[in-house]
Amino acid sequence: MTFMEACDFMMPFGKHMGKTLWAILEKDPKYIDWMAGCAWHNDVLEAVTTFLKHPDVQRKLDAAVFE
Repeated sequence: MTFMEACDFMMPFGKHMGKTLWAILEKDPKYIDWMAGCAWHNDVLEAVTTFLKHPDVQRKLDAAVFE
């Protein structure tokens, strides 16, 4: 999965169902951080893992989680 595919990946369930990972990062970055620590379906895990590897995502998360 590419980073762009991960950005466009839509959550299939939960609090942010139907939202892309990028949209979730913009509105609720701590949720992305929480998701990283959960066991997910393979497609969700792959998307979240790819998404979190990008430096821009890490900067946003660091700013939100450590504020």
